[in-house]
Amino acid sequence: MAITDVAVIDDDKQSAAVTGVLLEEVGLRPRFVSPHYDDPARLASDIASTAEAAVCDHRLQPGGFASFDGATAVAALFRRGLPAVLITQFLMDADTSIRRWRKFVPVLLTRERADGRLIAEGLERCASEIRGEFTSERRPARALVRIENVTDESNQRVADALVPQWHVQQAIRFPVDLLPEALRDAVAPGVRFFAQVNINAPGDADLYLSDFELAPAADPHDGLA
Repeated sequence: MAITDVAVIDDDKQSAAVTGVLLEEVGLRPRFVSPHYDDPARLASDIASTAEAAVCDHRLQPGGFASFDGATAVAALFRRGLPAVLITQFLMDADTSIRRWRKFVPVLLTRERADGRLIAEGLERCASEIRGEFTSERRPARALVRIENVTDESNQRVADALVPQWHVQQAIRFPVDLLPEALRDAVAPGVRFFAQVNINAPGDADLYLSDFELAPAADPHDGLA
């Protein structure tokens, strides 16, 4: 699919204008999207009628663009078959609100790194993943996830966990509601799950987890207890 028209989703008009200039510099045509949306599926449907792809800011609520965040919007676009790059100024969101949808967010750029070339390359990577073609950094594998801690953060339960196949010491954080509802009450320190994880991700902001299942009780001799 050739990409020509790219929707710009941003609650800040100045940031949207800058993104539009970056797109024009690499030969893409920006299509600015007007607020207000309460349904990410409707946003994806409207964009599909005017553009082949999108660039989306993550924090859409402060300026009243939408009642949901950009990661939710990008996931809706991905599921509709439209490539979209997510941009954020706040990488702390990667642990929770972005991680919730990271499986369907192939490319995340920080605001300071988001130039036209990286956006264009990111859209092509998204298009490839929609076709089922994964890079090694995004390809999922069945991996053990061991819960280290569970806390409340901004009125939601979050878990810190180790994924030894990715990193034996660095814990990652994710919202507990990423798990199926039937498994959420089981989330506690020491409990282990299996999940699909892109274990070749270069950094924790790039990790996604999906398809959780409860693992057997820890074996004290397996080195992971």
